[in-house]
Amino acid sequence: MKKHFLMICLLVTAVSHAEIDEYAALNMPVMSQTNDLSFLYGGTNKNNLRDTSPDLPNKNLRVKIFPHTDNRAPHRRDNVLFYSRLVSLGNLALYDGEEIICTSREIQINLADDYTKTFYCFDENKIIPFNINAGVSLAKYRVSPLENHPTQVQRAGHDNNYFYRGDIEIFPYQNKIILVNIVDMETYLRGVVPGEIFVSWPSDTVSSQSVAARTYAYYHLTRMLQNPARIYHFDDTTSYQVYIGDYRIFKEKQYQRLLEKFAGLETGSTEHEDLAKVLEYLEEFIMPHLDRFFEAMERTKNQVMTVRKNGKNRIFQSYFHAASGGATVKAGDIAFSDCTPCAEVLDYTETEIEQDSFATKYLKPYEFWTRKKSLKQIETSLKRAGLLKSRDVMTSIIFPDGLNPYPNRSKYGHFTTMPLQLKNRSKTVKGYPFKSAIGLPNIKYDIEKNDDGTYIFKGRGYGHSTGLCQWGAYFKGKQNIFYEDILKHYYHGIHIVRL
Repeated sequence: MKKHFLMICLLVTAVSHAEIDEYAALNMPVMSQTNDLSFLYGGTNKNNLRDTSPDLPNKNLRVKIFPHTDNRAPHRRDNVLFYSRLVSLGNLALYDGEEIICTSREIQINLADDYTKTFYCFDENKIIPFNINAGVSLAKYRVSPLENHPTQVQRAGHDNNYFYRGDIEIFPYQNKIILVNIVDMETYLRGVVPGEIFVSWPSDTVSSQSVAARTYAYYHLTRMLQNPARIYHFDDTTSYQVYIGDYRIFKEKQYQRLLEKFAGLETGSTEHEDLAKVLEYLEEFIMPHLDRFFEAMERTKNQVMTVRKNGKNRIFQSYFHAASGGATVKAGDIAFSDCTPCAEVLDYTETEIEQDSFATKYLKPYEFWTRKKSLKQIETSLKRAGLLKSRDVMTSIIFPDGLNPYPNRSKYGHFTTMPLQLKNRSKTVKGYPFKSAIGLPNIKYDIEKNDDGTYIFKGRGYGHSTGLCQWGAYFKGKQNIFYEDILKHYYHGIHIVRL
């Protein structure tokens, strides 16, 4: 029984920076940008962000939803990149430029080879050649819903076939299909936030995550919009933020499908018992909470966090993560850019975990962790990540002035740098790249060296420990702490304003 969808809301985090995959820039680099919010008003310098503007470019976010070439949550890698099927309960219009070339509730796209570059419109039983120019140009093809139904993107070999509002543009690229969902900011966020935290969490936790996610999205959007050659602004993985489309529809369809499957299983079978647990989870932690969850998001509509810099209100890169391990770390201490407000603060405690049945079940197994690594494993991983040269020979991790000392760690124990002893010299690498390279869940840990030369890493938390901590926000939400105060705990010196 696959249980992967149970974890989608659990430990998905925004990564340290927005990594551009092979399709994003298409050899057209993103221009260096300011994050001055006046850009959102067409270049007009408006420091009073409570003003509204009909020109606010929040209705044409471009999110790449297929294919997935990296093994990133929540979609994971696609093995078939040239095939997809778009399905809706209502009619979909397939446009070639501005001309509708077919309408169907099901449209198949296939770019397998030169002989099968086609669309197939099922309702009209119509095969349409897919005309492709060399390279990637502006979208020639677009699928638009003619009725108020979302479009499901069915991917070969995957169960998580999500539903999307808005248009879907279709690009060919090196015998691969690129699908880009065109949505407004608030629709986009309704597919982001439930992919980041549990739907059953307190309303103020949901609201705080919503503001953090919106700020993060606008921060990157102000950079992406100034390069019109880009075919999309974000992708839908943890390279930016998780985006899973119309979450409510997806869960309702999933729940109904599982109920029907459950009814046909033999009572007492292993599959019957496994599915019963899945349905119990959905019935307790998801289905009853959907209305309240989206209401908590809606009350923050258009709200972002800003800081005052050089006389202007500026958004910033509002990092967030799953579990801090009991304390956060300043973004600058681990070389995370443009998040001056990301503060070093005490967070949740072990006692809070132990006294909370939900946290005991869903946080504790990931909060406390141990990893054992040989010297050779560490060296190989660091070389693979480019932190060591191929000719380097690592002899040890350095423990100057005793075990786990400053200045290599933050006030609350996060490794900001890692000193290494090589055969002919010493070398210091940054703490977060080191953690990522060798596969540690967090940068908050202690190190022990065994007699056999292996290293034991004993740590807490999951993620990068910078900015809003989702589990910390959960505990604060349970204490009825207002969402603005939750945000101000993690981000110091901020203003929360409505665009």
